[in-house]
Amino acid sequence: MENTQKGRLLTFLTAKSIGKPEFYRRTGLGNAYLDKAGQIQQGKIGAIRKAYPELNMQWVLTGKGDMLLPREDQEDGPVSRQALEEPDPAFRELFEALIAAKNETIAARDRIIAAKDELISVQAATIKSLESALELLKTRTG
Repeated sequence: MENTQKGRLLTFLTAKSIGKPEFYRRTGLGNAYLDKAGQIQQGKIGAIRKAYPELNMQWVLTGKGDMLLPREDQEDGPVSRQALEEPDPAFRELFEALIAAKNETIAARDRIIAAKDELISVQAATIKSLESALELLKTRTG
């Protein structure tokens, strides 16, 4: 069973006592995905990695290395409450810069809308003036 990528994935599921239905639910992959021939598509790797951060994807894809990653190499392990409450200052700076840029974009769009509203007002006044002139011409010639 370990000779193919999907075979190695099935080996992992068996070792962890995870059934196919649970695998499909956690990864969002379609039912019978593991039963279909072929390699694991690139787009599916992220879903598998996210659902099973302890799984060594290099082992799944190539057969090289250990089936499970050492704890420190697991990408999406549990997040501590402290990490959630105290974000990294670099992320805060980046987030604030993104908010400032978004606010500048909104302000620029507001200025564009105001300019277009002004143009519409001017054009409406011009149309009204032209309609009045047309009515005056009609009464003089009519």
